[in-house]
Amino acid sequence: MIQKISVNNYKSLKNIDVELPQYSIIIGHNGAGKTNLLTLIKLVSLLAKGKQINDALKNLNLWSNEIFFDQSKPVIEINLELLIKTNPVVYSVTLSKVDANSDLKITKELLKISGQEILHRENGSPVTILENGKSTTTSPIVNNQLAISVITIKEIIEIKDYLSSIIVEPFDPSILKSYGNPDKESNTLNSVLAEKLYFLKNKEPETFNELQYIFKKMIPTFESVDVEMYPNEGLLLMFKEKNLKNVYRSFSASNGNLRAMGIISALYGKPKLSSIFIDEIENSLHPSRIKTVMSSLQYVASDEKNKIQVVLTTHNPILLDYVTVEQIIYCYNKDGITYLINPYKNKRVKTYLQQSLEKGVSLKDMFSTGLLEEMFTT
Repeated sequence: MIQKISVNNYKSLKNIDVELPQYSIIIGHNGAGKTNLLTLIKLVSLLAKGKQINDALKNLNLWSNEIFFDQSKPVIEINLELLIKTNPVVYSVTLSKVDANSDLKITKELLKISGQEILHRENGSPVTILENGKSTTTSPIVNNQLAISVITIKEIIEIKDYLSSIIVEPFDPSILKSYGNPDKESNTLNSVLAEKLYFLKNKEPETFNELQYIFKKMIPTFESVDVEMYPNEGLLLMFKEKNLKNVYRSFSASNGNLRAMGIISALYGKPKLSSIFIDEIENSLHPSRIKTVMSSLQYVASDEKNKIQVVLTTHNPILLDYVTVEQIIYCYNKDGITYLINPYKNKRVKTYLQQSLEKGVSLKDMFSTGLLEEMFTT
């Protein structure tokens, strides 16, 4: 899991240092900067997959000139503290530009496992690697690609696989319901739900049937879902509801049902996810459906066998009814700068919140009335 993330100079994240519990919710108003943190994590995941920087930014619809908080100092520093198979891992990356017209480059990369330096590169020099207790150097890796994405050493591959298996998704219903490509041989989350379910139906039928069962429990009117191939169009989801004779296409499906199905489907299949980050979890979901989806996410975050880190963002106070003080990350923006705070790290704040809860004042009420923001900003 990602235990802690530190970032300097990325968009509104001028200087943040925040812990991410196994299951957590980032709460804050619109425009506070929650999504900026998620896009940064997705950028790291895309780079770990082997994408070059320009391609990764294009995937995120970002221009290299708009990702710096301070344009006069075009350097972004990212530091991740991970826990992978009980091993503490520190992974640091620095992205830089010489000037506004130059390309974005990786100017520094450092990997430590259990305190021991495994990989080091800096300013285009050869990459230093520790393998089997011996230090060696390789030819310089291209400066717009992560070294961990191309070096095939067991310890480094484990870190690459972990970062590559992070999913950051808004689960947009307009994309979930779209036609899919049947030739896409991928079991990671596809934004198009038809591709995901088509893969599971053909490669992991037991998982596909299990999802059908979960959908029935979650959606009262649901009967079944199938994937059909339309010539010249592609894959499309077909739904059957109780008491209805005809099936209907995904374009006629409820956005809330599609989003809930997309989120749950992302948790299934192999290889499994390492972490899932969901932006504005409440979008399109009825309050009762939110509770069901969050219960499923809490389960996978606590399940010892198939544990997945779950981080959600929201500006809906209702969701605070489903988390503890230790699972909250409070996000606010002041003068264009994003602040991310772990309430449980401040004894006075934690004591005050717990005393308020004992008096019957919920976290939801504290956020709705502005008390949470007042507490952190004053």
